[in-house]
Amino acid sequence: MTPAEDLYLHVNWYRLRDDSRELAGVYLDVASELCPAAVPTRFGTHEPMQGRFPRDDASTFDRLYREECEVSELFFTGKHFQRGTISGWTNNLESRYQQIALRFEFAAWERSGTQAAFEDFFAHIARRSGSFYGSVEINDTMFDTAQVGAVRGAWSGLPLQPQWLTWLSPEYAELVQAHLSAGETKKFAAGWLHRWTEAPADASEIRSWLLDDPWVPYELLPAPNPGNSRRTHEQAYVMPESLRAPVQGSPEWRRIEAHYERVEEI
Repeated sequence: MTPAEDLYLHVNWYRLRDDSRELAGVYLDVASELCPAAVPTRFGTHEPMQGRFPRDDASTFDRLYREECEVSELFFTGKHFQRGTISGWTNNLESRYQQIALRFEFAAWERSGTQAAFEDFFAHIARRSGSFYGSVEINDTMFDTAQVGAVRGAWSGLPLQPQWLTWLSPEYAELVQAHLSAGETKKFAAGWLHRWTEAPADASEIRSWLLDDPWVPYELLPAPNPGNSRRTHEQAYVMPESLRAPVQGSPEWRRIEAHYERVEEI
């Protein structure tokens, strides 16, 4: 694997939007209990960030998200990680899921002394937030991961490369379980946690065991769209139906379109 000094650890959780405003509070509660290295020192919706620990108490983090992040993201930074974001909570957007994202310099993550509790932290956030998918990826790029962005606002499919840690909702796990024979899987009522190796591994190391086969069938990955240079991928052919973009003309599609029309009139 690439030297630790040149690597980044990307942590992501994804949940369907439902107008819940609890995501920031859930994150801070679990981080404070299980992974102090993931607790923010500064937070806000813009620079300079409005909040700072320990000057502010935990309720300020939760309240700022509830009151200011209907649409906008909550940003935060910490002593041991570079950046974190929690996307807005409203269910009126074309984007159909919320995301928590963390980025560590891998060497700093190793020095933080949090490795022993990290898997538990990752799974607890996924369970308490109702995440349908989550991942921990080690790579050598600061901003990019193997996860393809939203397609027409909806979930695109599983990432193009295997992830060291993966969380799958029961509905997703049913589709993927036959392809996770290697590694270790822990099963919870809220979902499955899969780990390829005990020690962190990047995609190139994991792929070396897969003999050039995809980590899951191509049908579960975002479908290529070579005829469109602006949108290189379409939604995967196979995924839980709840993650698909609303069908044009459906009640959900009309509800979202009506919201955008009201916004344009303001």
